[in-house]
Amino acid sequence: MYSYYKIEKNQIRESSEEDYNWLVVKHGNEEEKKSC
Repeated sequence: MYSYYKIEKNQIRESSEEDYNWLVVKHGNEEEKKSC
């Protein structure tokens, strides 16, 4: 379910809010992203 999260996390830094925003827009799942 969070396969994309793993890939993105590996590409970006752990403390990159801007990157996280990009991921959210990519999948459109804000709550799920924060849940992880």
